[in-house]
Amino acid sequence: MRNNGRLQPTRLSTFMAPHFRGLARPAVYGGLIVAVFALDVVTPRGLNVPLLYLIPLLFAFLVEGVPTRLCLTLLVTVLTAVAALLWSDKWPVGVINRCFDLGVFWVALVLSIRDARTIGELKDLRNALDNASIVSIADGDGVIRHANQRFCEISKYSREELVGRDHRILSSGTHSKAFMRSLWSTIADGRIWHGEIHNRAKDGSLYWVDATIVPFLDARGKPYRYLALHNDISPRKRAEARLRNQAALAKLGEMAAIVAHEVRNPVAGVRAALEIFGGRLSLPAAERHMVRQMVERLDLLNAHVSDLLQFAKPRSPQVEAVRLRLLLDDVVRLILQTDAHVGVGCQIVGPDALVFGDKMMLHEIFTNLLLNAAQAVAGRGHIVVTLAGTDDALDVFVADNGPGIPPPLRERVFEPFYTTKAAGTGLGLGIVKQLVELQGGEIEVVNGSSPGTTMRVRLPRAHAVPGVPTGTDSWVEPSAS
Repeated sequence: MRNNGRLQPTRLSTFMAPHFRGLARPAVYGGLIVAVFALDVVTPRGLNVPLLYLIPLLFAFLVEGVPTRLCLTLLVTVLTAVAALLWSDKWPVGVINRCFDLGVFWVALVLSIRDARTIGELKDLRNALDNASIVSIADGDGVIRHANQRFCEISKYSREELVGRDHRILSSGTHSKAFMRSLWSTIADGRIWHGEIHNRAKDGSLYWVDATIVPFLDARGKPYRYLALHNDISPRKRAEARLRNQAALAKLGEMAAIVAHEVRNPVAGVRAALEIFGGRLSLPAAERHMVRQMVERLDLLNAHVSDLLQFAKPRSPQVEAVRLRLLLDDVVRLILQTDAHVGVGCQIVGPDALVFGDKMMLHEIFTNLLLNAAQAVAGRGHIVVTLAGTDDALDVFVADNGPGIPPPLRERVFEPFYTTKAAGTGLGLGIVKQLVELQGGEIEVVNGSSPGTTMRVRLPRAHAVPGVPTGTDSWVEPSAS
């Protein structure tokens, strides 16, 4: 390889050089060359002894730079000529052999220099590719034979786990069978394929890459190897999703204003009339039950409208220092005292801490998360809330031992109007995400959490709470059923 204009040892030389350093290379070369020279002087002239000079020369061509190679080639040339001059009789065969040997020495030197330059250039190109792109090489059957460090970093797999497997190990299930058939038919025909691929890392996280797959063709025009160059475009995809959400929110805001005026007010009037009507003592029990159901349905409709309005036009947070442990204790008590969750236990682990945020918004955030967790365990299970973090931020983990969220759905749980529940608008976690981000925080589904689901909320920390003991835990026992 070249470095500052000089040829450097090749990969094979890098492997062999430590062994030669231990043997004092100049002494080894000198000893071998002197031995060949002495043998050349005493052997019959018809024997081609100088060809043995290739042994030290080839070793030198593998591990030495150009100046050393050139000096050694000059030395064996001189010694070959000196040995020939010491002969008392000049055998034509011996002269021809030695002229041939000299030609071999110098041709080998030239080839070694050319190969060193070629290998150095290839290595430079490979380093450039490895630093610029996520690179993998597969054989004709699509089995991975090489993956660079950036490929391992983004996929979370080690090189040993990738080599020998095909790219289906990264399948996210996003792309259709038709998409994959089109990809493979393109490269199998020897054509370059370019497109965007949604992959899944070892830890379950998803990422997008812009991929170019180049087939290498044999003499028959059939692919025998595929070079795949990827670039991580996950940030761009997230930005595009945010822009789409903002556009949708703008339309949603317009619709929400109409809904607030045209729906909520009439619903409130109808509900009030039904309550008055249902309060009459002369109504039969069946009719009173029907009226109560109608009121409940109107309340549910009003709640959906409220969610829609809140998501479309959230208020600005009133930020203050909030003692999070006390807030969580209050939320847990409110949720677990209901009849639907009497069999759920909840433990809060970790020290109290102050965070910057809107107290009402924080209350709504954790009410929603803990309510989801309680519903996930179907009234029989436990929830663990863990507080941990750094000097600047506090992480709150809400974990349940329910059935969990399938990996393909984890990326979509915060999408507005997406829900896996039979009843619901799909705005709950969308509102939670919005409220967390309004306060400068982050929320995510923790990958690899099993069994159940773990949500992580990161909030900006205020400062240590004076006089509050650290490491205290609380446990709310499930009520006896």
